[in-house]
Amino acid sequence: MSAFASLLTPAVMFFALGVGAQAFRADLKFPPDLVKALSIYLLVGIGLHGGAELANANLGTAVQAVLAACTLGVALPLIAYAILTRLGRLGRFDAAGYLRAVAEQRATSLTGVPTMFALMTAKSELLASLDLSSVRRLMIGSAPMTEAFFDQVQALFPTAAITNGYGTTESIACFGPHPDAAPRPKIALGYPLPTVEVRLVDPATGLDANPGEFWIRSAGVMNGYHNLPEVTADRLTDGWYHTGDVMERDEAGW
Repeated sequence: MSAFASLLTPAVMFFALGVGAQAFRADLKFPPDLVKALSIYLLVGIGLHGGAELANANLGTAVQAVLAACTLGVALPLIAYAILTRLGRLGRFDAAGYLRAVAEQRATSLTGVPTMFALMTAKSELLASLDLSSVRRLMIGSAPMTEAFFDQVQALFPTAAITNGYGTTESIACFGPHPDAAPRPKIALGYPLPTVEVRLVDPATGLDANPGEFWIRSAGVMNGYHNLPEVTADRLTDGWYHTGDVMERDEAGW
């Protein structure tokens, strides 16, 4: 599966559930976790393969949070289907083929990792022949990016609003729009969702620090790593998931 397909599939799944929430309901409760919903396997720690155990409440909370923060609407599955169909014929990600598919299908929303968009910006000759004005929204995630890179992608898709996304398999939904509609800095990851608690921590002392390691606690955080109790104990403290990612927060809360 391509990187693009990997990123879009969860979003399509959320919409396919038929959940029509327009705003997150903090009072909505989920039944007890009698059975784990699934274990998503990933690289953990220093090369250990482990499954992040996500229960029904984890997934349900994440779906609602994503729907509350997402402004793509019901067009997303159709966009995803058009692009994924084309990429399926390519067999793997190809920047030129991707760009042609976007122009031909008149896609309005795209998502991918920084490397994918960096490869696109290098196709200057092809770009001169394509009309990409249909693209209104981009979500880039899974790796850090700079403001200079943000500007390069914005020049490639001048009509698009670009979001620097963040999420982990272990905690899924973390950030959304600012509650006061404050303007979003270019590469800000977002404002913590109302359903999550967040901390920036000095790993050496366990005290709050800015910048610091990003910790998150919510109903969407995993139960632990499958059959890896020592890794689970190292990454989870009283429900707080230690992401290992260093972040900083500005005065507006971004």
